[in-house]
Amino acid sequence: MGWELHMPRKACVPVYRAVMEAGAKHGIGNAGYRAIDSLSIEKGYRHWHADLRPDDTPLEAGLGFTCKLKSSTPFLGREALEKQKTEGVQKRLVGFTIDEKVPLFGLEAVWRNGVAVGHIRRADFGFAINKTIAYGYIRNPDGGPLAVKFEGADQE
Repeated sequence: MGWELHMPRKACVPVYRAVMEAGAKHGIGNAGYRAIDSLSIEKGYRHWHADLRPDDTPLEAGLGFTCKLKSSTPFLGREALEKQKTEGVQKRLVGFTIDEKVPLFGLEAVWRNGVAVGHIRRADFGFAINKTIAYGYIRNPDGGPLAVKFEGADQE
């Protein structure tokens, strides 16, 4: 997908020129912020502030593998995660693809059997799959099929 380089400000232009020169034979090009968003949602990468917030846990976000619950290593929040793993999550981040070409911006309701069970947190167009992709948190994650409503239409 790409790289993030962190360096002192005075090194930015020389490093940029060196990277572009070295990458020219591979077809390197610049990408903007929206391109990075589109690529990241297609790849399944989570964004802090949209997909992940302080009120979301790694288990709810599908990132439980990042926590060493099988080890004895202590960490902040370990007891809460162990309890949540035992009791089950009350909400879960899920991915949606929308067949229709509609712009989703986030905060659209997610429905199950006529009841709102969550909302979209982030959406973008996935150019590789030619569909809109969205992430949203839903309550009662094991409760069956879901639908996203937009402009009076339903997408399941």
